[in-house]
Amino acid sequence: MESDDEILVMIHPRSRHLRAVRMLAADAGGRAGLDASEVDDLRIAVDELVQVLMGCTDDRILIRISCFGPRVVVRGSTRDENSQGDVARLGIVSELIVDAVSDHYALQHTEGRISFVVSKRAHRTVTA
Repeated sequence: MESDDEILVMIHPRSRHLRAVRMLAADAGGRAGLDASEVDDLRIAVDELVQVLMGCTDDRILIRISCFGPRVVVRGSTRDENSQGDVARLGIVSELIVDAVSDHYALQHTEGRISFVVSKRAHRTVTA
């Protein structure tokens, strides 16, 4: 499936860059038809997942924000530089939060990289 709207951004793993990523995700959510509460949910999920990536690397992080009609999908990836061999993951509270505010999310480790995907769909019902 091809996105009808996509934003790509590469950031250094600095907390000051989180605001820009959240704003881009919120903008995409608004364009996809998410209401204010759904946009806030998307921003929260993106914030939690990007922070996991930031804790794993000093390398740049690629963020891809795609709109598929009323659904926004945000993907992030970077090189996993965790020197202790531990698998980076969301904390229990963060996992509960992301699960509650997103329609779907996954955090994956493959071949020295860590990545996430999170999606949120506009759930507004249209009445005649």
